[in-house]
Amino acid sequence: MAPVEQPETEQPSATYDGSCHCGAIAFKATLSPPIEQQKLTQCNCSICYRNGYHLVFTPDENVEWTKGGEDAMTKYSFNKQRIVHHFCPTCGTSLLARSVDPNFFPGFVGVNARSFDGVDVNTLEKRIIDGKAL
Repeated sequence: MAPVEQPETEQPSATYDGSCHCGAIAFKATLSPPIEQQKLTQCNCSICYRNGYHLVFTPDENVEWTKGGEDAMTKYSFNKQRIVHHFCPTCGTSLLARSVDPNFFPGFVGVNARSFDGVDVNTLEKRIIDGKAL
């Protein structure tokens, strides 16, 4: 008797509103699974450490800009130039990090969970990565 194929079950998801401090940039990010079921990425590279990033990764198409957008942000890259960091040009809030290297997390964006409304990053699990070594 052949095994019965189980139907794929869809992963639960949740959508979060996020913005910079001054409100010039706003977005919705859909995460699957919801942020409470993920580990936030805490990187020790010089920019993530100084900005206090707690990143959560989602496919590009899961971020919808409701005010401003990537073109309205200031961008900064350093070292190997693989990651571009985006921040509000008015208040300086660090909102996301995106790879520009097609061999390094293509199609995904790291959103700073600190920018989500109503999410307390202090209550969530963290994954520490050695970004200094990348």
